[in-house]
Amino acid sequence: MTDVWDTLWHGLHATGLTQLPLPAALGGLFALALLSATLLPLGSEAALLALAHTHEHARLWIWLVATAGNTLGGLITYAMGRGAHRLMQRPPDPPEPAAPTDVAPPGGPAHQADQATQAVPAEFPAPHASAPPATRSGTATPGATAPGALTPHAPSSSPAAPVSQAQALARRWVQRHGALVCLLSWLPGVGDPLCAAAGWLRLSFWRCALAIAVGKGARYAVLLGTLSGLG
Repeated sequence: MTDVWDTLWHGLHATGLTQLPLPAALGGLFALALLSATLLPLGSEAALLALAHTHEHARLWIWLVATAGNTLGGLITYAMGRGAHRLMQRPPDPPEPAAPTDVAPPGGPAHQADQATQAVPAEFPAPHASAPPATRSGTATPGATAPGALTPHAPSSSPAAPVSQAQALARRWVQRHGALVCLLSWLPGVGDPLCAAAGWLRLSFWRCALAIAVGKGARYAVLLGTLSGLG
């Protein structure tokens, strides 16, 4: 265990984070914790432990900064899910009005044609639509449809939007347990989809924010407590 910790600490020490002054190191930890709580494949646990090992007197500040950054990243993911839902529910833009057509004057040819049509006597009714041709057996010709018959439409074959297994699992959890499921937003792989699904389903912002903060803060507290026990 000691060899693993020494290798991890020396690797982070080479990146320069642990060599920075405490305020700058806390700023870097905040940015890393924020980005790791979004959909980016990053992690903040190693940096947290390295800084806690280097600055033992500032472990409370390290815990607060990491918790704040990771919570803000989870809320950004929540906002992304809520914005995506709003965008999908947005009604389509109304069609543009058609350009006005030219109207013939009352004395023009079109007006005279309308008057001639109205002058046709009632003894000449309009011809009816002819029935479809029939075969000798009295049945309609194959392929012909009677007037007014509705032609069945083929079902739409447009594929649904692809959803990953983690996203489907997160959505089921959020639908079943509500905002409390955001306590598990620190879980690798499924934590970020949980925040996004909570936003998509438009759950209460403040309840989700509280659950995200409690879950992520508890995870960092356990890590720091483990480090104190090993030290």
